[in-house]
Amino acid sequence: MLDRARYKITQEARLITRSVRSYRDEGVQYLVVSSMTFDRFDPEHNQTRSYQKLFALCPVVQEFAPIPGRRPGPTIRILRVPEGATE
Repeated sequence: MLDRARYKITQEARLITRSVRSYRDEGVQYLVVSSMTFDRFDPEHNQTRSYQKLFALCPVVQEFAPIPGRRPGPTIRILRVPEGATE
C-alpha cells in the first residue's frame, strides 16, 4: 500500500478512459495497472487494444507477476508517464 501522506494518489476505474496527455498535464508521473483490467478480454477487444496503446506510450518501470505458491494475485505494472506525451 502506498503512503498517502507521501504520495498524491488518484484512483480511476480504468486508466484508458483518459489520455496519457491528461495524466501528464495533471502532474501524474506513474500509473499502476492490474492484469485484472488489461488482460481481461481477448486481444481484439477495444479495451485490450486501448491498454496495448497505453503500454506503447508509457514505459513499464516495474512489473510484479504472481509466483505460484508464494505470491498470488494479478500481475501489477507500474508505468511511467512520459514528459512529452501527446496522446
